[in-house]
Amino acid sequence: MFDLLAERGDLDGLRARADVGDRFAAEWLADLLADDGALDQAEQILRACADAGDGNVHQLAELLAQRGQGEEAERLQRFGLDPDGSIACG
Repeated sequence: MFDLLAERGDLDGLRARADVGDRFAAEWLADLLADDGALDQAEQILRACADAGDGNVHQLAELLAQRGQGEEAERLQRFGLDPDGSIACG
């Protein structure tokens, strides 16, 4: 279902599913937003998922690296997030 929404570019459909806690829809939405250059929005979505314990931290790290935040991405991969949502320092 998500791939169909993504293929159509149905951001509203994906956002509606993500807003009710659908992690997979949120990840698809973040991918589409990142592809469209909306990196800040994509990061917000992925961080919210990670904060909820549902996130794909690897996907968030890839996005950070894409934004030129390689050091932050590496720390995230190695140490994860602190309870406040910030990237742990190790």
